[in-house]
Amino acid sequence: MADDHPELKPAVVDIGANEIAYIFRVLPFGNQIKRSNLKCVIRFDGTVCIQGVPITTDSAAAMQYSSDGHQMIFQQLSSPGLITVSFTLPGPVDPHMAKLAFRSDGILEVVVLKSKKGRAIVEELVGFGAKVHTCSRNETELNECLENWVGSGFEVTGSICDVSIRAQREQLIGTLSSLFDNKLDILVNNVGTNIWKPMVDFTAEELSTLLVTNFESVFHLCQLAYPLSKASGAGHIGFTSFVSGFVSLVQGSTKGAIKFSL
Repeated sequence: MADDHPELKPAVVDIGANEIAYIFRVLPFGNQIKRSNLKCVIRFDGTVCIQGVPITTDSAAAMQYSSDGHQMIFQQLSSPGLITVSFTLPGPVDPHMAKLAFRSDGILEVVVLKSKKGRAIVEELVGFGAKVHTCSRNETELNECLENWVGSGFEVTGSICDVSIRAQREQLIGTLSSLFDNKLDILVNNVGTNIWKPMVDFTAEELSTLLVTNFESVFHLCQLAYPLSKASGAGHIGFTSFVSGFVSLVQGSTKGAIKFSL
């Protein structure tokens, strides 16, 4: 912490877990963050990024570690006064299934479910006798899963792919075409992300990120897979939706609108 900003206290992060979920509590800079400007982004790989504008106009850069050794990084960005707190949870999560709340003592408390959805889909399909190719942005996690599946005798292959990037989507379908003799029986669209903040506070860039990841990637993959599905004579497409597409959730309106369109 910079010595010339003694009024700013370093953020405190506490991470806990049970069999199905992670819980983390964050007190950003001694309760000096404006709640109305706070943004919390949770990604599937367990990366958490919290941004906010402190009540004081000054800010500083610092680094410390939580009690369980997970790294927390604070940095001043180009926008004056904008503070970022980022850290990584011990494992992958489902950002769709997160609940955020501010406690009366100023602590941001978040519960997010652990992610086993993608793995469960792969294992369910293999259980029905399917040959499966899966993809992930996280190479380490993908390789661990592939090692376990192959060791269990499953016919599963995988490749690194960020489906929010158009060129990588095209490369993925090219790989599928080669592996499955230009035919595809089942396409499961399981990708998604969310930014937890009030709808009126979304920037154009944030909205674009959600649209590209949650809608455009799905739409484009369906287009690319259509010739393969048609050639199979029995093509099926599955979508993973989101509960806020059917019921109202606080800070879930943007994601819900996109998922409802699917």
